[in-house]
Amino acid sequence: MFGFLNRTPQLPEAFTAALEGAYTADEMTQIDRFGTMLNLPEGTPLAVEGNTGREVFLIVSGDADVVRGGDTIATVGAGAVVGESAVLTNEPRNATLLATNDVEVVVFSRRDFNSLLAACPQLEVRMQELADARA
Repeated sequence: MFGFLNRTPQLPEAFTAALEGAYTADEMTQIDRFGTMLNLPEGTPLAVEGNTGREVFLIVSGDADVVRGGDTIATVGAGAVVGESAVLTNEPRNATLLATNDVEVVVFSRRDFNSLLAACPQLEVRMQELADARA
């Protein structure tokens, strides 16, 4: 769905401020290493229910609605990780994620997300717990 752009060598200040305390310094370094920053306009579908999950999103700023079966079941914002369940389980997306305003996200391809988790074992545990809770 998204073309992966050239990586920036350092996280923008807005990114580190939005996620301060949520991740260790090493995790932030690895997120920077494996993720790609994207700015997406309001109305952009980040993920579509039923489609194959190829990306994981970490919301840096803005909000997105989580829509399942046509009903909005949640709204997520800065610091939220979404899309991980489909990538971890190799099952179709269980919801649509729709930007409700302009959003800034860090996007990880399936390969880069797996590399991130391999580099950060504690992060892998947290992501698996998150995916299990959403199942």
